[in-house]
Amino acid sequence: MYFDKVRVLKSDDKSGSYYKDGLALGATSPKTKFNQGTVYGGQTIWSHLTIANSAAKDIKEDGAEIHTIAVNIKRENGEGHSENEIVQGMYRMASRKANATGSLSNQNDYFFQKGSTSDIETYIENWYQEIAQSISKAKINDPLGDMVDLVGTPMIKRVAGGNDFPIPTVDVKDNRRRLLVENLNLFKGQEIQIDYTVRLRTEDSNYVPGKWYQTNGQTTLEPSPERSPDVLDFGVPSVRKKDDRPTLEVPVEKKWEDTRSGEADFWGLRPDKVGAVLQKKDGGKWVDEKQIEVTKAGNWKALFDPVMGGDTLYRIVEKERVKGYVAATYTPTTFTEASLGAASGTITNKLLTTNYTFKKFSHDGQTAFKGANKPKFKVTRQAKDGLGEKVVVANMEPADDGTVRTEGLPIGSYTVEETHVPTGHQRMSAFTIDVTENASGTAVIAKVAGQSGSHTVVNKLQAFTLLVSKVNHNGAALEGATFSVTGPNGYNKKISTGSSFTFTDLIPGTYVLTEENAPKGYVGMKETLTITLNTDGSVVFGEIENKPMVTGSASLSENKMTVTVKNTPVGTLPSTGGGGTTPRYLLIAACGMVGLSLLGFLLVVEKRRSNS
Repeated sequence: MYFDKVRVLKSDDKSGSYYKDGLALGATSPKTKFNQGTVYGGQTIWSHLTIANSAAKDIKEDGAEIHTIAVNIKRENGEGHSENEIVQGMYRMASRKANATGSLSNQNDYFFQKGSTSDIETYIENWYQEIAQSISKAKINDPLGDMVDLVGTPMIKRVAGGNDFPIPTVDVKDNRRRLLVENLNLFKGQEIQIDYTVRLRTEDSNYVPGKWYQTNGQTTLEPSPERSPDVLDFGVPSVRKKDDRPTLEVPVEKKWEDTRSGEADFWGLRPDKVGAVLQKKDGGKWVDEKQIEVTKAGNWKALFDPVMGGDTLYRIVEKERVKGYVAATYTPTTFTEASLGAASGTITNKLLTTNYTFKKFSHDGQTAFKGANKPKFKVTRQAKDGLGEKVVVANMEPADDGTVRTEGLPIGSYTVEETHVPTGHQRMSAFTIDVTENASGTAVIAKVAGQSGSHTVVNKLQAFTLLVSKVNHNGAALEGATFSVTGPNGYNKKISTGSSFTFTDLIPGTYVLTEENAPKGYVGMKETLTITLNTDGSVVFGEIENKPMVTGSASLSENKMTVTVKNTPVGTLPSTGGGGTTPRYLLIAACGMVGLSLLGFLLVVEKRRSNS
């Protein structure tokens, strides 16, 4: 507190309706400084400046603003204060400017000291303007946001309250990172607008599409920086670039229907990769949006690069149909971001297959094998076109009607070979089933030797051998005979050596065995023997039961027929019991013995009668 460093909190300054003059404080009018100090409450007061500054302090603390004016301040008439003390006492009563800095001085206060009345008029006019203005000597500070750059030159313009009031300029500071407006004065109803353009730093490494970024830092207005410390904040706008990045990620999965006997890709026909296309509906047509390879190494799963989501309609298609498979099916057939959700689009390929049947018959091409003597087959996919050899089915048997059926054959070439040959028959020749796609790729066709119709294979009977053995009446080998055999396809063979006669290469049909010449001193087989070899390998010896000197047998497993012809010596009658012939003298002796027996019987009977 100036001058006495004593603040007067209460004073008795009136006598009735009149203020008391200074004499009561001990001053001599018109002096400001007392002749001697006056003690109140233990404090000594020496000057009216102390009383005036105490009253000014009370007024300022009530919110009022005090301006003081000093004109022609001079020390005269024995004034105890110096001119400087009087001036200091006056500017200390004035309100301090809100933006004042540093120590107390008349430069920081609302204090005016001039030497002429014209100067006072100018000051008072400015003072009035300052008091009347809503915004006085205001400052706008507008730093830019970290993610924007200033484009072009900022412009300030009047938007309300007239077109003739003064407006300041906009200064660009800090390497074009801050806008500054100073000394802005506005009366009630006056408005200005500052226009400028900023560019979002989309190239910045920290930029995230679609994210909101503040265009400014803390933007403030100091409406009357000299009169008030108030700082007002402007709302800070934000800017973003519409996130036009693709956001929809579409997973795709390839599924195969080609399992056989529990083994996936049994045939090895899957490629290592397939191409998938994500298409977008554009008006009335589908256009390719993204492409990707779905690979075996990737477990037949992949993820398309992101595309725009929303209500856009998409579908997944296979780039090319996989050879040997039905044209792919898709789930879902079409979708949007919402309808797909967390699911995957699937491409399903089903293997194209076909069945093939052929007929298997015995020698005559009509009779099927039955029972335990059925043939068995093996079907093997050939090593061809990069595919390895693979057994498709083994030990396949025909049905009772001779039908052999192999099922589920995809494209490829298949060898059919006989693994078990019916007894007594020749192994059939292996043949190839070729399975190829039709022209449209919608089915596969099986052909044998270029023909898709029924195919018949036959087991020809193995050629039989006829072994003729020549023996005498005692069963001993007998040489010297000649035998011939005639039969189908001009078969005619004669053998005249040894006691065994082997006729080979006999095929089904009827043969005639003839003993052309008997051994010397023996009676030969006078009638021919008919032998029928049936297509199933059975043998019938014609009327052999009426030929006691001939026996016959057959073996299918050995493809052999055996005939034994017994000759009797000349002059010997053949027996009918199969015991051979007996010389005539034995028969005569037998008759004589019978006669003697009868004679003895008659003698015994006659003697018994005489005795009686």
